[in-house]
Amino acid sequence: MHVLYVDRIGAKSIWGLMGHIAVGFMAQGGRATCVMWDDGRHAFSQDVPGGVEVVRIQVPPKHRPWDLIRQHWVFARAFRKLLRRLRPDIVHTNFAVPSIVARWVSAREDVPVIVSTQHELYGSMRLHYRWGLRLTERYCAAVVYVSHAVARSFGRKAGSMEGVQPHGARQHVVIPNGVDIDRIRAATADVAERVPGRLVCAGRMVPVKGQQWLIEALPEVVGRHPKIQLRLIGSGPMEATLRRRVAELDLEDNVTFLGWLPHDVVLREMAAAELVVVPSSQVQEGFGLVVAEALVCGTPLVVSDIPVFRELLTGVDGVAHFFPPGDVQALADALAGLPFATAAESGIAQHTLPVAQLERLSANRMTNAYLQLYRALSSGYQR
Repeated sequence: MHVLYVDRIGAKSIWGLMGHIAVGFMAQGGRATCVMWDDGRHAFSQDVPGGVEVVRIQVPPKHRPWDLIRQHWVFARAFRKLLRRLRPDIVHTNFAVPSIVARWVSAREDVPVIVSTQHELYGSMRLHYRWGLRLTERYCAAVVYVSHAVARSFGRKAGSMEGVQPHGARQHVVIPNGVDIDRIRAATADVAERVPGRLVCAGRMVPVKGQQWLIEALPEVVGRHPKIQLRLIGSGPMEATLRRRVAELDLEDNVTFLGWLPHDVVLREMAAAELVVVPSSQVQEGFGLVVAEALVCGTPLVVSDIPVFRELLTGVDGVAHFFPPGDVQALADALAGLPFATAAESGIAQHTLPVAQLERLSANRMTNAYLQLYRALSSGYQR
């Protein structure tokens, strides 16, 4: 059996998730191919698991709104040729671009099973993407949502894998994302203690990730804890604005911009921090991989009180502090009120999750659920 995984070349976190699933699929004798929409804007910097084929479909760059039509036309032609050559049993799509066109072409080429994973909240997408996903949903054997919050945003009642029926009506299923627990443990094994007063915030620097609120809250926190050090991991359109604001607030001695770092380095940064702060808005966040990784690292969290974080942190007590999204004063109060360690207090205690909670966050659990879904949907189909 052959699965094609489809997404944009720059979707790093998605390719990480699909890589886990592909490895599990190949371990059962399957064949996996990653098909990447490449508009020249991003380089693919991740390691592809051994045995996974990679196909890049180059599309023209988008300079004007109507260029999107030409991009989809070019992708559709190349993808159709690829389907006719490879004749896959399953096409697994992700974000709206290129999921919409990939679903349509796959249906026209009689691909037996089309699976689509929804990672973003429905309302966070532009109108034409929402319309395109609704229109092409009918081609899917199953639509997977990475959280119940995402399913609700689409107006869907999604169940668990136990309710999936082969060859039945379209399935709506929740399969939460997972993280590689063994990799996190290996990457952070040499982190013997936490750095007192260190805060870490990792993510693309865009408004919905909320770094601007964290910076605005910081002066009050520094007033009570002068040695606080905030380390911002990532980059993006807002970086220059954030840097200017840090200078205006005279916070250069308390804030460090680290840029994008290798994933293992990010994990070590989180493991060495006293707190991981995730100040996202509720506009876009569909899961929260950083939250899951921080939990496995055993690092306490301060997070926005949004539905998906409540869902992810269900049953995990005493690890996270919540604040209303966008409420700078509440965030400042949450941080300033915490008993940060002093330099003399090395080795801040880690929170160890129970085995059941770790399993819930595991990439192995996620992979097994997708493999079960593939088997159920493809039962009886033959190329």
